[in-house]
Amino acid sequence: MIAAVALTAFPAALVGFSTLHDLAFSAIIPAAVVLGVAWILLRRSGFHDLAVLIHNGAVAGALPTHVMIAVCAVRHSRLS
Repeated sequence: MIAAVALTAFPAALVGFSTLHDLAFSAIIPAAVVLGVAWILLRRSGFHDLAVLIHNGAVAGALPTHVMIAVCAVRHSRLS
């Protein structure tokens, strides 16, 4: 659930729920911090398997999120 915040922020900003700037500070950055802290704590506590899952999920989610934002930006620029 926390990792899905960044994926839905740009479409939510396009619809008018809030600005992307506000969503970044109120949702995306705190979610990234929570995942980062969880990753650090899991690595230090010996739960390396869970830390690897968080790391792999972050890497796997970074590229599609950036691609989706770029596609939405291009689509939005054609509509206006």
